[in-house]
Amino acid sequence: MVISALLLSGCAGAGPSTASADGDKKTFESAGCLKVSESLVDSIGQGFEYSALTGRAAGFTASQYEDVRFVAVEFLPEGLSDPQIAIFGTNDSDVADVALDGLIIAVDGFATEFSTWGDAPGIGLSIADKGANEAKECLGLPGYTLAKSSSVSGAFDEADFLAEAKSKFGIVDETFDDGSSLTVMELADSICTGDVAVMKENLGSAWNSSFQKFTIEKICPENMP
Repeated sequence: MVISALLLSGCAGAGPSTASADGDKKTFESAGCLKVSESLVDSIGQGFEYSALTGRAAGFTASQYEDVRFVAVEFLPEGLSDPQIAIFGTNDSDVADVALDGLIIAVDGFATEFSTWGDAPGIGLSIADKGANEAKECLGLPGYTLAKSSSVSGAFDEADFLAEAKSKFGIVDETFDDGSSLTVMELADSICTGDVAVMKENLGSAWNSSFQKFTIEKICPENMP
């Protein structure tokens, strides 16, 4: 089983390509996309009551507003199998670090409908603002990745974990058709910042032998219910 197959189990999805017609000429870096930390993704996910984030997110600077970044997050609405993308705004000083020191604001209809994050009266962030759709497009550009995670303990043996992931589960780094990629460690980090209850429900009887359970026990055992 490779990462793409695992994503279909409801842990962390590759999602539909959102690249523009000239996406093959742009990359995540050249387009000015911002890497988002797993911690920020997790914080945004706390506002989703009946939907689960897939772990994929990207940011873009809102050029019309000082110190505002748009963040596009991919999620699975309750009862649906196809992932959707919601747009949020934040004045967090660094969307790539683990510390959240700003507001989270719902921007588009999906963010408002599926999360409890509200808007910011007087600011009026809109999906039409420069940077909102760009953040969404970033998820489909070659070179997409989350910010390097610091969630793994310094005592963690990454080499051993990767070897077991490959030998026991067939999980290896993967590049998707749209040019984006997902490494084993990025997938592991998204599992550790995801909703364990949702994972267990989605996997059912397969939970006990799953890569998700293995990852949580190895990297973030404090998340185990």
